[in-house]
Amino acid sequence: VCRVRREVEKPASRPGGPLSRHEAPGELRVSRAVELLLHAETLLLQRRDGRRRANRMLLQESIDCLEELVLIPR
Repeated sequence: VCRVRREVEKPASRPGGPLSRHEAPGELRVSRAVELLLHAETLLLQRRDGRRRANRMLLQESIDCLEELVLIPR
C-alpha cells in the first residue's frame, strides 16, 4: 500500500532542484500514481476483453450445437 503525496509546490521552487526531495518509503508522487493506475487499468481491460472473447466463443459453440438438434414434439 502506498500513500500519494500531492505536488503542491512547483518543482523549480524547491531548494536544490526538483530531484532533491526523495519520497518516503511507501509514498508516491501523484504523477507516478496516475501512471501506475493507468497501467493497471489497461491490464484489467485487456483481461476483461480476453474473458469476453472466450465467453463469446463458448456461447457460439453452444448455439451451434443447439442448432443441430432436431426437436420432436410429443
